[in-house]
Amino acid sequence: MHAPDEGPPALSSDGKGAYPEAMLATWGKVPEYGGRGAPPKLPQPGKDWQCLQVIKKRKGGKLESIRIKVIYGDPKEVKAKLGCHTAYIERTNLTSRTMNGRLVRKTLSFSKELRFLKASSVLEDALYNFTRPVKIYVQNCQILQNRLVSNKGLLIWLLA
Repeated sequence: MHAPDEGPPALSSDGKGAYPEAMLATWGKVPEYGGRGAPPKLPQPGKDWQCLQVIKKRKGGKLESIRIKVIYGDPKEVKAKLGCHTAYIERTNLTSRTMNGRLVRKTLSFSKELRFLKASSVLEDALYNFTRPVKIYVQNCQILQNRLVSNKGLLIWLLA
């Protein structure tokens, strides 16, 4: 798990500018005043930040070109760590929109207050991560159940 005090996690996003701005607002630090000129007021990114944007250009509903833009970090390191796609983020966003009606585009079930949107997102995350059956776990339970049924003596011994 990523601790919030460590700075932002490595991030790849679409071509929208909201992610780098949100990173600066959340984790950016205002540099210390050096004594000359006006004191700095705007937060600056950390030296270890890694962020890239995958900008997709479409024409007539078809993908025309893809451009990779490194926002923070060394371009070679960032591309090696994050890859040059947004498939995982797009998959996560689609799952969130499917499970949480407040995140759907063009909806009547929007949140008038930010705290309600945050609460519904936390609930959706909890439901997705803690109540959804994991395929491997279900398969292992079925294997265990089959072994217990084939060993009826062991099952009676376990129940006694």
